[in-house]
Amino acid sequence: MGALFRIIPLHATDKVLEVKDGSLAVGAEVVIYKKRTTDFDGQLWTLDYKGRIKNKKSGLFISVKNKGGDYGVVLTQVTQSQALNWSYNSNNSISLINSSLFADVKLRATNDNNDVILFKWDSAENKHQRFTLEFYGVE
Repeated sequence: MGALFRIIPLHATDKVLEVKDGSLAVGAEVVIYKKRTTDFDGQLWTLDYKGRIKNKKSGLFISVKNKGGDYGVVLTQVTQSQALNWSYNSNNSISLINSSLFADVKLRATNDNNDVILFKWDSAENKHQRFTLEFYGVE
């Protein structure tokens, strides 16, 4: 059991992170999408004690395609054994543990189904790299 959250990018507060098209498949991309009022389990996440971020609907975890350390790679959902460890930081960023890379809304876009990627810190304008965790309840 754990706390459920919506993850809201600060540059687009009407959007949240979700698994694209509500997919249950390993490898499905994590995107931003408008907050749903029904069928929104794909927009709910938990952060476990190891720093893994799990989607309520799919039961899968956030990682990156090819599990590489390069920046610019798309966030996807994977099995627990492939999950990466994340840190939610005091500046509202979500970083890959033991890395200088952060969750980032690609190209600062605000449109639905825009990819969330792993990217280096943007010191100039970084609201697209900062997220609010909106408490929803307990699973």
